[in-house]
Amino acid sequence: MPETSPIEEKAESVSLSFMRRLYKNRGFSERATNIVLQSWRQSSQKQYDAHIRKWLLFCTKRQADPICPTISMAVDFLTSLYDEGMSYSSINSARCALSAILESPASAYSTFGEHPDVKRFMKGIFQSRPPLPRYCKTWDVNLVLQHIGSMGNSQELSLKDLTLKLVMLVALTTAQRGQSLQLLDIQNMVQEETAYTFMLNSNLKQSKPGKSTSDLVIKLNAYPHDRNLCVVNACSVYLERTKLLRGSESRLFITHQKPHKKASRDTIRRWIQQMMIKAGIDINVYKPHSVRSAAASKAKAANASLVEIMQTAGWSSAATFAKFYDREIEQGSSFADSVLSLS
Repeated sequence: MPETSPIEEKAESVSLSFMRRLYKNRGFSERATNIVLQSWRQSSQKQYDAHIRKWLLFCTKRQADPICPTISMAVDFLTSLYDEGMSYSSINSARCALSAILESPASAYSTFGEHPDVKRFMKGIFQSRPPLPRYCKTWDVNLVLQHIGSMGNSQELSLKDLTLKLVMLVALTTAQRGQSLQLLDIQNMVQEETAYTFMLNSNLKQSKPGKSTSDLVIKLNAYPHDRNLCVVNACSVYLERTKLLRGSESRLFITHQKPHKKASRDTIRRWIQQMMIKAGIDINVYKPHSVRSAAASKAKAANASLVEIMQTAGWSSAATFAKFYDREIEQGSSFADSVLSLS
């Protein structure tokens, strides 16, 4: 029996239904179409949905063909997004969405986004509204570390406090996205005396064809200088405390309230936010995702190497790191030790 795809398991958005009809009209079988639609991750599907909805409305008002428009008409749509104040990255996302659905009027260019006029237009957007890092500065990790230290011994914490403590320690010492934390699985865990190593077998944001999932590894290293800040100690206590609660659930993080089930990415994001609030971080300015930049900046300040920062946080390009942090890193202490050292 054919495997059911995530696309088939739930009601489709307007844009996915539109794209499904589009590929059907191109002669694709239903099964082939399902596979094609899975090429866009859920986050991309959400972005595309918003842009394609706007595109269909744009074409309806102008009585234009949403499949075979003129290049000028499609560029006018991108211009309307620019006039709305959208960032370069958002407009570029809209360009990608249109490339997925438009029939190219010029056979020399396989997609709308590859047309030289579109490329030139996007370069103009880049020059006039260049992509900028979300934060000009970052919060002080020491505030969170001091709060974690004040919580006391992991053995004496309630399951809720232990869960929040472990989530924040993992987020800080690995600088990983919430998606990665949600995918940590004890079935793919190797336990050592001073470390826990998790192999991630699911696709992540940084996953790409040709890159083995075996390369996606998250390692939690012990911090012997302060037991209350040791992520390995907190993880050991957490695993023992949840052993009888998790049943057959193998994901590391489970909800601390009944019924105990695997924690979603949104739940983990909420837990991190709760810890930020308790530590006095202004969540009106800084979102849970800012843990990555805060941890990386703290590691940089403590002279962790650029190579280790990139490897730990999952950045593949030094240029990407330099663009958003613009700092040179000298060879120094390990990432986790650098983050956890109180200064």
